[in-house]
Amino acid sequence: MQEKFSASERKKLLKHFSNIDNSVFVITTPKQVDRG
Repeated sequence: MQEKFSASERKKLLKHFSNIDNSVFVITTPKQVDRG
């Protein structure tokens, strides 16, 4: 799923994963739907 994100966004996601796993899903869900 993360592969769909750009390199920049992926780096941000990785940082989020280190801090919070649950919040990441909430943040990534809307973006994934937006990109469709």
